[in-house]
Amino acid sequence: MRYWLVMPAAGLSSRFGADGPKQYAPLDGRTVIEWALAPFLADPRCAQIVVALARDDTGWMQVAARLAAPGRGSVTTVGGGAQRSHSVRLALAALQGRAGPDEWVLVHDAARPCLDAHDLERLLGRLGAHPGLFLTGSGFRGVGIPDCIADARKTAVRVADWLTEIRLNPDPTMRPDPTIRQDPTKSTTTKVTEDEQRTR
Repeated sequence: MRYWLVMPAAGLSSRFGADGPKQYAPLDGRTVIEWALAPFLADPRCAQIVVALARDDTGWMQVAARLAAPGRGSVTTVGGGAQRSHSVRLALAALQGRAGPDEWVLVHDAARPCLDAHDLERLLGRLGAHPGLFLTGSGFRGVGIPDCIADARKTAVRVADWLTEIRLNPDPTMRPDPTIRQDPTKSTTTKVTEDEQRTR
């Protein structure tokens, strides 16, 4: 299963108490961000990594030079935002037109260097086993609780429709498109836009 990775790395680490952002702090021969990237760079299923950097970032060039070794995965960068959610959104926008509608995009912070390859394998195994997984709510700040509740209700209808189709059509090729949302107040269906999928 192919997937894509978004890595927010625009934080200033104001609480870290060091001279620079913690993603560039040295850790056992590498920087923190290099350890965070390592399991994804080593995984051939990771199609591309998009790292969101601060506009005035000064540490990435040295890391990029070390990551440019032959056989390493593809890493691109975009300008990040003032908050983590902004950086994630900007990196997702960079994947528009490249990541397919049935492919997963993972988000992993640059300051999280301890992801074990076995844990990544378990996560990908779970995702691959649940093609009907539906996400609801919002991971972005500024979205009110009423909107999240309304979104959850719509998702519940989609889940119910999905489960009904699985029971009636055990053949996976006959199952409904999970990007089709049933409007509970009408008899018509509505296509979920790419923006809606990315923000859920």
